[in-house]
Amino acid sequence: MNFNKKFLEAIERIPRPGKIMIAIICDLSLCFVSVIIAFYLRLDQLVPLKGPILNAIWVSGLLALTIFWLTDLYRTIFRYSGSGIVFSVAIAVIIFGLLYFCVFGFYRVQGVPRSIGILQPMLLFFAVSSSRLLVKFILGTSISKKNKSTKTTLIYGAGSAGRQ
Repeated sequence: MNFNKKFLEAIERIPRPGKIMIAIICDLSLCFVSVIIAFYLRLDQLVPLKGPILNAIWVSGLLALTIFWLTDLYRTIFRYSGSGIVFSVAIAVIIFGLLYFCVFGFYRVQGVPRSIGILQPMLLFFAVSSSRLLVKFILGTSISKKNKSTKTTLIYGAGSAGRQ
């Protein structure tokens, strides 16, 4: 048994709350990274993680976690989700983006450019949807490989014994 197969089987054995926690940690990490990249794209330099940047990161994480939870983004089983997951992520990130832009665009937090309120949600959308599709691809291919070894069988005319 090779490493990849053992790794995928270990992931499949994680209980559902553990998988949700992994998804939350991954999303919070993507919020953190997308804020840093948004600042880099806007200011064309890496900025130190202090003051207003930390505020932008905290607001991003708290807002995203709340909105993703309320829009049932963590209820979806990734390996069975289709292209609808991108639509679900888009709706959640649009709501997030509107609120995030209101905080940093209209309220004008000192030290945070207003364009961060636009750049960061776009980056977050691409990051979260890509992560969901990547997990679906990895776990979906492992499930399909596992199911290819089984044969489809038709039981005809067996009555209640066949239904069992």
